Amino acid sequence: MGTIATVEPQYGYATVAIGDLRTRPLPWLTFAAGADKLWRCPSVGEQALVLSPSGELANGVIICGAYSTQNQAPSQDPDEWLIAWRDGAECRYNTSTGALTVSGFATINIEGSGKATINIGGDADVTIGGEANLEVTGNVNVKTPTLALDGDMTCTGTITAEVEVEAAGISLTTHKHGGVQTGGGQTGIPV
Repeated sequence: MGTIATVEPQYGYATVAIGDLRTRPLPWLTFAAGADKLWRCPSVGEQALVLSPSGELANGVIICGAYSTQNQAPSQDPDEWLIAWRDGAECRYNTSTGALTVSGFATINIEGSGKATINIGGDADVTIGGEANLEVTGNVNVKTPTLALDGDMTCTGTITAEVEVEAAGISLTTHKHGGVQTGGGQTGIPV
């Protein structure tokens, strides 16, 4: 048992300090290293175990991930799965409450080439502290009993309504004009 002394991420190797002894660069074990891969580079000071199946330390592999006094567990909740990164970003899932929380990220990018589906059984709230831009190459269809917009709206194209448009309680299709005279005069404002 020792601690990670140096890492060589370009090779997937690290050295381990065990008391006064330091190993040669050894590979560290990961959860997947075949057709599917998982990458996580150990950090200097992380507690690790050198496993030497042949009894020769120089032919060993490093098993990382034991908590220590210097690197304590980020949670004490037995129902929680947690990934905590050094910059403060976290991904938490609590199996007793069913709550998934992703926080602390400066940027999140999601890219895909197929279809994306999001199904929410309850309410959803989205808060954006700056501007939001949505660019869609196809049509956008929104199906809702009522759409409420709090703010001004600008449109550079045609607005089409199949049933009715009202402005300040005045119907576009049924309002009447007062002061109408035959000939070349202009009508007054809607009544």
